[in-house]
Amino acid sequence: RSPRPLALSSIMSHMPCSGYKSFGSFHSDNVEELVRVPVDAYTPPHIPVDLHDVALPQAHSFGRALIDDGHFLLDSDWTFLNHGAFGGACRAGFVAASRYREHQEKQPLKFIDRELLPLLVYSTRLIAAKVHVPAETIALVSCATVALNAAINSVPVAAGDEIVSLNLGYGSVKKMIRQRCVDTGAKHVEIEVPLPIASPEQLVELIRSRITAHTRVLIVDHVTSNS
Repeated sequence: RSPRPLALSSIMSHMPCSGYKSFGSFHSDNVEELVRVPVDAYTPPHIPVDLHDVALPQAHSFGRALIDDGHFLLDSDWTFLNHGAFGGACRAGFVAASRYREHQEKQPLKFIDRELLPLLVYSTRLIAAKVHVPAETIALVSCATVALNAAINSVPVAAGDEIVSLNLGYGSVKKMIRQRCVDTGAKHVEIEVPLPIASPEQLVELIRSRITAHTRVLIVDHVTSNS
């Protein structure tokens, strides 16, 4: 057999690479590298949709005014007491998402292969700047349940350890904690909160009284539908 292919391979291995760049199967720069680019050296991607007329609500009181002023699509003839559980996107977010979906459908391959990842990096960097943390510590997820599963299942606990939470916790959070305890042998300590609560200090002291040398994690739901 001719040795020419082997010689050609040897020559090509020493040639500088240029031209086509990809991240996996995507025709895009490496996401990890884009996330870590210093702020003064980062160039945001081109925004492919026109959002100049999409405005987020300015400083506003929560409640009815946001619906009456058209910031939500909720039926104004109804009063939603449990808006948070099943949500309703704000009008600006709904419109922006719809325009991105329409843009994607016009050229699905181009959008997913060349535009999507840089746009996700841009979103990640904006969120990181907003909450004052490094961009590489931010992970975009599809919903809160996915995030909570990831966080709770990454908690380093073992048999004999305790995960402490309140009885006012959200139902799915309780299920995740219990499953984590089943998987690891840890113990779930659920604090019964007496109502009404006289002050924030009362709640803090109640929690402090149940923390022991075996406590490894404390999970306190900020707002739950049953509180």
